Amino acid sequence: KVIQIFLSALNTYVTALEQYPLTDDTINDSVLELEHEFWTQSMLNCCNQLTNWTIMSKHIFIANTTFDTLWSNAYQLNYLMPYAIRSKLKLLISGTEQEQLEQEGLCQFFNNLSATTNVATPATSDSETTFVKRSYIEKQYPFELATFFLYQKDFDRSKYYIQYAKEQFLLRWSQLSRLSEYSRKTTIQLIQPYHELDQFLVFIEHNLPLLKT
Repeated sequence: KVIQIFLSALNTYVTALEQYPLTDDTINDSVLELEHEFWTQSMLNCCNQLTNWTIMSKHIFIANTTFDTLWSNAYQLNYLMPYAIRSKLKLLISGTEQEQLEQEGLCQFFNNLSATTNVATPATSDSETTFVKRSYIEKQYPFELATFFLYQKDFDRSKYYIQYAKEQFLLRWSQLSRLSEYSRKTTIQLIQPYHELDQFLVFIEHNLPLLKT
């Protein structure tokens, strides 16, 4: 019952947020813009806590929003991209059949990170752009990449990324202040999913011949 009340309140809030009057007269008001960003972040965090990936995804990917447009905007890259990747990945793995079919954007975005090209444009090369994007995404989302490639049954790449995720965890942990209790608490919680995915990949590796038969 409590969950139903929260979901009802969330749906009402999302509807109100979508109708928020960001007209030409108010869009230049930095205070209103910051307020809108704050409420957007609050809504996405609420969706995350309630594991409502459908609403989260629909609110991020409005109009012509894609992973490439999120990448091209600093605010969206820092604040919306984490929610975008999480919601799309969750829907790809555990969504309905229709929701899984609708996650082609995430599949293309992750798969294109490993694509290389030697064709250069007048301003910059596609390969350089891909390298920068790949380096950033790999550093920020190694666990998500490991999960994605496991879902695609690309076990070698999944194993590579979970190992990289553990290395990033150790680096991040070594840099945390002992006085930063909240950061240490949230970071230490990553150990369990990392370990579970790593152990599952070990199981897959040992039993791969049997799985292929």
